[in-house]
Amino acid sequence: MLSQGKIASEVIEEAGISFDEAVLICEALEYLKRKFPSKASSWYVRAIYRFLFGVKQLDEKRWAVIGLPELGDYYQSYIVYFDGEKYTCDCHYRAFGYVRRAKVCTHIASVILYRQYKKRLRVIKE
Repeated sequence: MLSQGKIASEVIEEAGISFDEAVLICEALEYLKRKFPSKASSWYVRAIYRFLFGVKQLDEKRWAVIGLPELGDYYQSYIVYFDGEKYTCDCHYRAFGYVRRAKVCTHIASVILYRQYKKRLRVIKE
């Protein structure tokens, strides 16, 4: 298994972010892995890619995730909603949504990463 420092170094190179930010992303990823331990490694990679290149918080309960054609997205953006207990993505109501509803889509996973990253960033800044 790759060390956290090695993964962080690769993320820095690909995304052009600082080492400290990359470490926070790795910590957020570890949280995601604990929450969804049976997911394939490709699922985590897709979630990180979406997080790095396309999550924007709209308000307290909604995030826009940019649609990425290279990941099979058909739409420019997807809205993820969190009601305090459960996440919902509007991809659940679009093409092949019945498949995504049965699983956690990587749009939702990217928002979970985003929220965990922001939480850790706030702690560092305080």
